[in-house]
Amino acid sequence: NTTKILLALTCTFVIYPVVNATGLTAQGLYDNLILLCIKEVFAGILVGFVARFFFHAITICGEIATISVGLSADQLFMPNLDRRVTVLEQFQLLLASLFFLGMNGHHIFIEGLVQSFNFIQIHQVDISFLVFRDIALIAQDIIVFGIKLSAPVLGAIFVSNIAMGIIGRAVPQINILVTSWPVTIALGFGVLFISLPLFLMSLRENLNW
Repeated sequence: NTTKILLALTCTFVIYPVVNATGLTAQGLYDNLILLCIKEVFAGILVGFVARFFFHAITICGEIATISVGLSADQLFMPNLDRRVTVLEQFQLLLASLFFLGMNGHHIFIEGLVQSFNFIQIHQVDISFLVFRDIALIAQDIIVFGIKLSAPVLGAIFVSNIAMGIIGRAVPQINILVTSWPVTIALGFGVLFISLPLFLMSLRENLNW
């Protein structure tokens, strides 16, 4: 929490000199101070929520891949997220974080913060709720994007389960429940590492960066 507060203050000092504050008068600030503060808090939460969408897609991909492979019980605690994450999800989040920094995503984020003061101006008290319609559409695209990212592992595990089912019917002496687990894990990790270039290409193409 201390790091998050320090980062928020740092971003504030960075963008303060370039923020467009035209239209804000001393009388307007005096009359609507509480409403303006509530509006700015709401706008900040909204911007942070939208900026987090990129990593929500990676989280969806990691959760689906982990459940498909069968490692959902293997979890780690992430202090920055304040929750437990799986091993595959942690790996993909770290990879996406490096990709985010490599694509100058932090510059885009700061630029988005500056532009947010043009869309929601400081002296503006009311906010149009039509923006929630766009956020819902973005959330839909993010869910579809996360499923697409997990498609290679999901498809490989699906084919593997079909093959194991056929083997179990053809050779009843084989214990499929015991045999399929290491095969599924090995196949899942193999497909995951083979599809890493495709994973990074999908991040670039679907986000239009």
